[in-house]
Amino acid sequence: MERPNRVFTCSQLIDTVQGYNYDGYERTIDFHIKNLRKKIAADLPGRKVIQSSYV
Repeated sequence: MERPNRVFTCSQLIDTVQGYNYDGYERTIDFHIKNLRKKIAADLPGRKVIQSSYV
């Protein structure tokens, strides 16, 4: 939320939170993003705040 319109890779998110990158955590990031989307949708219905980008 602090950096709107900025794209972060799973690796960047993991490195920021954990301090290192481990491939097994990418599914964990997906799970947490899914839960964040649900919580945000409850407060902001109809708005897509977190978007995925597949390169």
